[in-house]
Order: sequence, then C-alpha cells, then structure tokens
Amino acid sequence: FFFHAEAGKRDAQESRGLGDVYKRQLPIRLSLESNNTEKSLKLENALANLDFVNSYNIEKFDSKMIIYKVYYSSSPKRFLKDILSYDINIDTSSANWKIK
Repeated sequence: FFFHAEAGKRDAQESRGLGDVYKRQLPIRLSLESNNTEKSLKLENALANLDFVNSYNIEKFDSKMIIYKVYYSSSPKRFLKDILSYDINIDTSSANWKIK
C-alpha cells in the first residue's frame, strides 16, 4: 500500500506495481546519423534534463544511424515542444522520428 495525496486528501490505495508505471510511458524512437557527434551529445543532454523523460537508451547503433528509445510520460506534442526548447528539430513524418 502507498498513500496518494490529492486535493488535500490522503487515502490508502493499493499499489499496482511498476508494470503500471511503464504502461503509462510513451516510447518514442528518435534517429540521427551516427557521424554527427555534436547532435548526439546535444540530444542526450536534452533528454537528461527534460522533466517527463523517465529514461532512454540506444536501441541500435551502426555506421549510418543511432536509434534512441525514449520513455516519456506525457504526450508526443509536449515532447516535441519541450525538445524544441533545446533547439532540436524533429521530422515526425515517419514512425521513427528523425533529428534534423
């Protein structure tokens, strides 16, 4: 059990476990060219500082492309707005978003 505070009330609520937390996260895949170290470092810095990024990892790395998998706990629209504040532009025309 854990306590859930809302509007000044405290109620006992049964924990549903970590699985429920991960189900609420939005996985986002971002790709960029692997030879662009500057963009990669800029992206990783932004991901480390964004509030709703729970975690991220490199899903694929080869001589052409790096694909990041980002676990984000808000909307895609919010992610795009937040990442843009770090001057990172994303092409969302495919399922695997690309860093411009």
